[in-house]
Order: sequence, then structure tokens, then C-alpha cells
Amino acid sequence: MSRGSKYSSYGSDSHAIPLRRFKGAFGFHRRVGSEVIFCILLLWGCKAGSSENPLLPVLQVLLDSWFTHPESISTSQERMRIEQRIVRWINEAQDSVLIMAYGLNSRPILRALERAQRRKVKIKIILSPEKDYPALKGRKLPVYYRKPGGLQHLKCMVIDANRMIAGTGNFTRSGLYFNNNAFLFFELPAAVAHRIRQRLLEPDDRRPFIRIGPHRMVLSPEGGRLIQTIIAQRIFSAGHSIRFMTFRFTDATLAQLLLAAGARGIPVSGIIDGDGPSLPAREALEDLYYSSGELPIRLYHDGNENQYVASDGIYHGGHMHHKTAIVDNVVLTGSYNWSKSARDQNREGFFVLRSMNTTEQFSREFERQRSLALPLARPPFLEIKKNPEPEQIAVSPPSYCLASEAVAVTGAGPFFHALHLTTSSHRCSGGKESNTGQYSAGASKGRDYFPAHRGMQTLIWNKGHSRATQNDPRLPCSHGGCQAAQIHRINLSQGWLFADGIPSKSEMLLLGRDGWQSRQIRQVAPGFYRFSPLPQQDMLLFLGGTNMEYGCAVAGAMDPEIRRYLAFLEYWDNAPIRCLNDEG
Repeated sequence: MSRGSKYSSYGSDSHAIPLRRFKGAFGFHRRVGSEVIFCILLLWGCKAGSSENPLLPVLQVLLDSWFTHPESISTSQERMRIEQRIVRWINEAQDSVLIMAYGLNSRPILRALERAQRRKVKIKIILSPEKDYPALKGRKLPVYYRKPGGLQHLKCMVIDANRMIAGTGNFTRSGLYFNNNAFLFFELPAAVAHRIRQRLLEPDDRRPFIRIGPHRMVLSPEGGRLIQTIIAQRIFSAGHSIRFMTFRFTDATLAQLLLAAGARGIPVSGIIDGDGPSLPAREALEDLYYSSGELPIRLYHDGNENQYVASDGIYHGGHMHHKTAIVDNVVLTGSYNWSKSARDQNREGFFVLRSMNTTEQFSREFERQRSLALPLARPPFLEIKKNPEPEQIAVSPPSYCLASEAVAVTGAGPFFHALHLTTSSHRCSGGKESNTGQYSAGASKGRDYFPAHRGMQTLIWNKGHSRATQNDPRLPCSHGGCQAAQIHRINLSQGWLFADGIPSKSEMLLLGRDGWQSRQIRQVAPGFYRFSPLPQQDMLLFLGGTNMEYGCAVAGAMDPEIRRYLAFLEYWDNAPIRCLNDEG
């Protein structure tokens, strides 16, 4: 029996290819046939130069997802099993153990490390510089500290060349026994384990992510923006449900996206650390949740009240310590709190886990935690601000003069942005400069919102709603009034539309998440027009010549940024806009 199979019976997630799939695929109905196919594939995966072959990692990666049980009714075996498994793996180490941790005081784990060191196993422990570690005093273990500038918040062990332990929990008494946490036990190909160890010790700004079979690991701060973008894109593209469990949630960008998901009908459920009838003031969801009315958004306070008093007289434990989201069938977890410090400063590990077994395990744990949690009430009315700003960041944006009010739009960066800018007339004295504001959507850090950024286009309205352009004289609606287009049907991917009143040959400008695109449209039959195909996505449409007409095509739930831009256009032109479902 292999070492990996010894523990795979409890919640294991093996990514080996089932033999029964090949029986149907190749017409083999006898066991010998599938074994032949399996051996051929295995030899092909092991051939010389097969490091680029994806088959071998898929065959070898095993993942177990285990969860703590801090409830007072839990048995001692349920509460001790994670620590016991970590100790067992350290006891079986033959070459090396690398630990990167924020908390480390588990005596069984420390004793196992000392025994491994006596067996000549190379031990390296990297901890956070601002913390004290009294449990390590007097132990002759090699301890290093991350350079100041952020927390060493990662919780990870790499053992020999084939095992890794990671997740949301610290290697402490509170993390293992008194907080709600997830621990991930990986068994890995040697090449993958070596790459993980190398990236942990030597961060690579160009490649902050690592492939682990079907899964991904992303490290911050070098990959902090990427992590935020992955979470944002998952929330934005959710089609069925969003469930999350968090210890800290201060990222206002992600909070706005959760609100937008609820607004388009996606059920959103979250369990947050805390107690009492209301959210902590520091939570980014606070104002949004209490004004979300009847949207399908439900928040809960965790039901964990199990604590202990340490020798320092401080209560420890009793926390929902997860940093986990289940978006449709993908699990996002790790040490990464949804915060700017996790994104920009701390050493963090973030995992994108893609397997049905893992999703089922996390889903069961979420439902178990929700059964213990306290639902948070909110008023039964809806007060969503028309133009919410996701995040304020103290930056110094480029300055230029705006005569009055404007809308700035761009497709650069991970999000399409539209921002309503206002300036005071006295700040334009001399016509040279005026600060445009300090609003950002987080991942862009303000760059995408300001007209000095390449690709930015700005609509400017003077008093009386006359229009001019600051950046591009060809910008739609800049030379006169626009009106809602009379479009009846549209298919972007096939390149056709039915509409009334459009010249037989004219230009159509489109604004989507990839920025601006242009298409020539031609009439091929009364009311029927063709144009070059486009990728299916939510888009604003500007059609015609001097007197533009505009509308929008929606490929599912409407993009919240396009919704915002439409609000601007409707406000300035007092014209209701009819958005059509793209028939692609």
C-alpha cells in the first residue's frame, strides 16, 4: 500500500483517472482491456521529457480536505484528528520539512519536529516578525523571520518532496481545536512539490501562481492583485450560488460585487466571525447588507463560542477563521483574508480548488456551520445607491481641469469602469488643473479612473447639458443629443440585428469589458442589418451618424458597470433605454 492511500479513505480527493471511463470510451468490456489502456497511458506519461505532460500530475495529485470541530459536543477523536495527522506526516518525513506559519505553538507538532531533526531531517521554520513565540523558547529548532513590511500570514508545510499541508488554520491550540478552519492535505508529484518550495522561499513576481493538478495556488503579495481579480471574476460570473465563510472582510470591491450578484438574482450566503445582532463596523458588507432589502443575500454570525484562557490571561479561539468561498462548483480558500493588507502586504497562500468531491466537502461544512450560526436581520426595503463607489484609496490621481461634470469610462484593467466625476469651478482657475477624486475599484488602484490613463475617454457636460469631449472628439453623444435606439432583436456572435430607423450604411460603436470596438453595419433587408461577429458579452451600442442612437445587449445578468453607465445616459438625456437579451 502506498503512503498516499493510507489516508485516502477519509474525505480524500484522488484525481486518478477511473478505469471504468475507458471501458465505455474504447469499447472494452473486460477488466484486462482497461488495464492495458491504463498501462499505455501511464507509460506515455512517464516517458522521457514528460515534465510538460499534464497526465502525470493528474494521476498523482491527491487532496484531503479536513475541518476542525471546536463544538463542545465533538468527540476527542474529532477534535484531535487533524493535529494527529500533521504529527504523523512529520514523523514520516525523511528529508526536509519547511514551515511558513503565523502561529506555531502546538506541542505535539513541535515535539515531532524535534524528533525529525534528531533523525537528520532538515527543518526550516519561517515566522512573522512582529509576533512572539514563547512555545519555541528553549527548543533548538532553526527559526527565521520574514522581513518587516507585512505579516507572515501563510499557513503551510512542505514535507519531503511529495507532501504539503495548507489551509486557513494556524498550527496552534486555538487553530486546531477552538477555531473553525480548513486544512488541506496534498500528496504531490516531486516536481510540483519542488516548485512550491522554491516559490515559497523565492517569490516570483512574474509567475505568482503554481499549478497543482486541476488546482491552483497563488501567493501574495506578489500575486495579491491576481487573487483579488480571481475572486472578483468568480463572483461576477457566478451562475448558481455564492457561499462564503470569513474571518475578516474589508475589501469593498468584493462587497460591491456580492451586492451586484444578489441584484441579478444569485443567492448569496455568508457566515462571518462575530456575535451579537449586527455586523462589526469594520466589515465592508455592513452598509450594503442593511440596505439590500429583499435581495437574496443572507448573512450569519458564526455559532462558535468555544474559547480557552491561556497563561497570558487572554481568551483564545471561538472564531470563524475561514477565508473560504464556494462559488458554483469552485472552492476558493487559504490564508488570504478579503482585505487590502492581505492583497498588498502579507505573505499569503490562496487556493482555487476544482473538483466535485472537494466542493461537496466544503458545501457540507458550510451547511454544518450555517446550522449553528445566527442569522442577521435587516430592514425589508431596498436602498441601493444609484452610483455606488466600490473603494476609496488614498492615491494622488492625475489632475486636469473639468468645467463641470463628467463621466469617465475605460475598459482597461480587470474591470470595465464608469465613474461620475464632479469638480468645483474655483479649482479650475487658470484652466490648468483640478483633482478628479480618489475613487478606485481596488485592483486598478485608481489608474483606470482618471483621464490621463491611456485608453480613458471622458464625456463632459457643461451647464445646460451641452456636450464636449476632453479626450476624443469621436466619442458617442459628444456633438448632440442621443436617443434610445429602436432595436428589436440582436445576435452579437452571428453579427445581425433587427431595428428601425438606422441608415442603410452606418457605424456602430460598442463598449464592453474589453473596451471600445467598432463595426460597420449594412442593411440587407428592410429592418435587418449585418455586421462582423463579436464575442458574446454585455455591451452598450451606439449606432448612426450625427444623431446617435444607443441601446444595450445583455448576455445574461447585466454587468453592474454597464448598468451604471446606462444610469448616467438616462440621467443626462432623460431617455429610457431598452436592453435586449443577446440571442447568441
